[in-house]
Amino acid sequence: MSDFTVSKEEQNRLILALTPMLQPLRAKVGISQGELAPILGISRQTYSAIECEKRLMSWNTYMSLLFFYDNNDGSREFLRASDAYPRDMIKSFNAGKMPRSAEKAQIAGIPDEITEKLDEMALHAIRTVVMVEYARCTDNTDENVVRSFGSLSVMHPDAVDTGVRTVKSIRRKNRRRAERK
Repeated sequence: MSDFTVSKEEQNRLILALTPMLQPLRAKVGISQGELAPILGISRQTYSAIECEKRLMSWNTYMSLLFFYDNNDGSREFLRASDAYPRDMIKSFNAGKMPRSAEKAQIAGIPDEITEKLDEMALHAIRTVVMVEYARCTDNTDENVVRSFGSLSVMHPDAVDTGVRTVKSIRRKNRRRAERK
């Protein structure tokens, strides 16, 4: 059996775990059965029968629903906390590890509940500290450090010169400390 095979038993377990969650998931996203069904490639009547547990969904429908709800901010946490989320399958696809995108996104272990309440100024300060620490821990040139983070919108575009000056200042301080020792 390859790493990309999911047994019929596991498929059925995941389908049965997801089915009673369909209405709450749909409510979290704010989408109607009529809007969701064409996204899944099925009729509204078929989707309604699945949601009412009168019909078993296919594996393809399960995978479509998983993709839809896992890529929606309103439902991702609820889905991933459930038995319907296929952790073992995802791990097997990735050589026994959860991919970064499937892990809970956190900044240095700070729970999402806290970082979600931070304003743009606080997030900018955190990104700047991360950039400075990255510069301290690597041998990249100052401009390369700033460029590395620029594509990730770590610094405000107008602040690139400030970022380079900050990185250079940190490097000077670190050199002075090293010389004193």
